[in-house]
Amino acid sequence: MEELKCEGACATHGTCTGTVKEVVVRRASENWGSFCYCDTAIATDTANGFSISKEGPKTDRLWGDTLHGFTAKSRSLAGAWMLIRNKCVEQQLRIPTYNQVKEIHDPFQSQP
Repeated sequence: MEELKCEGACATHGTCTGTVKEVVVRRASENWGSFCYCDTAIATDTANGFSISKEGPKTDRLWGDTLHGFTAKSRSLAGAWMLIRNKCVEQQLRIPTYNQVKEIHDPFQSQP
């Protein structure tokens, strides 16, 4: 089984702590998506008014950005955007907007 990597902002700063788990992030009635979060990311988003529940989709999807062509596997658009954002920060590139990240449909992937 592949080890989960934190998709929180703390991953960019190297301040992750604790166990990484799949969570769903919500604010009010709006679902922000599923992420892999460490204890630091959960505490940070909770302090910022988000509701975190330890449930999430069980399959990764492939996402790509239309600005640089980076790809990321994630259970949600928000998670993919964060991973692509982190790649751009590392390489000092312009960060794509949320709308520039799209799901890539693999015609060879079996459908359920």
